[in-house]
Amino acid sequence: NDYILLFPYEKCVDIHPKQHLKIYDLITFDSIVKSFCLSIEIFFIVSKRFGYKRSIYSLNAFKWFLLCQGLKNIDKDIELFMSNQKDRWAMLIDKLPNKTNIIQHGTNIIRDLPNPNCKNLITFCKEDNLYTLIMPIRLSNINKLFAFTELEAKYILKGEEKCKPLVEIIGYNLQLSETKTNNPTILIIGNYIENARIEENIIKHLQKYDLTIFLKSHPLIDKSKYQDIQSKYHFNLVDNNFFPCVDLVFSYPSTLALEYESYNIHVVYYNEISENNADIIEDRIENKLNKFITRRIDTK
Repeated sequence: NDYILLFPYEKCVDIHPKQHLKIYDLITFDSIVKSFCLSIEIFFIVSKRFGYKRSIYSLNAFKWFLLCQGLKNIDKDIELFMSNQKDRWAMLIDKLPNKTNIIQHGTNIIRDLPNPNCKNLITFCKEDNLYTLIMPIRLSNINKLFAFTELEAKYILKGEEKCKPLVEIIGYNLQLSETKTNNPTILIIGNYIENARIEENIIKHLQKYDLTIFLKSHPLIDKSKYQDIQSKYHFNLVDNNFFPCVDLVFSYPSTLALEYESYNIHVVYYNEISENNADIIEDRIENKLNKFITRRIDTK
């Protein structure tokens, strides 16, 4: 009896069309006009208050107001599920009178302090030797939290919630695929926009080993971004729905990295290595794969 609420032109092939609900089904033409006018007003307010360059943040205002108008028209007894944790959509849905449940999206665990200027927003937990982002506006109307692990739940509640929702641990649903190679295997979990330099540096230093290297791009980043790196080094750029079973993973702090760790596959996080320190990268590989590595290519 559940429905998925979609914006126009959005598709969801995993759920039967009879269970699709469009925002336009919930609002009137007057609401559409009102949302458009409000979005134009927001554009000028943001431009004036924060500068023209930041007006790009107002581009989602029309969709935001459409959703706002639509959700105001649903019965307050209808239970809501969302996978938004710390964005404009979460702030909107949190203000509704409905019971709201959060399904965890991404990780709230930070392994190192990314920027000293962030100290006011990030709190260190000594017992776990980890950081968490403390949101300036936290959610106060959450009924239940579906989290991957108990540790994730702890940090979501610490950083994002003012209330104390019920917690259900759902685990990970990652399914690994065989790689069909006799070589030791490495996966690099990529985010080109944020980490292109260190990803290329890792791939460069892995070339001297007799390995099979996979790189999995962030699903929201076009894989064509890696064409330049592919032209210089040998590695396999894999599809979004392929998760190779590997011996070792290199990654930024991502949910996918945590999922691989749940399979007892060791993950080397980018903060553990230096862009300019090839020795550390090589030591990590040798410690994990020494018994598999049979040949080195002389790079001199």
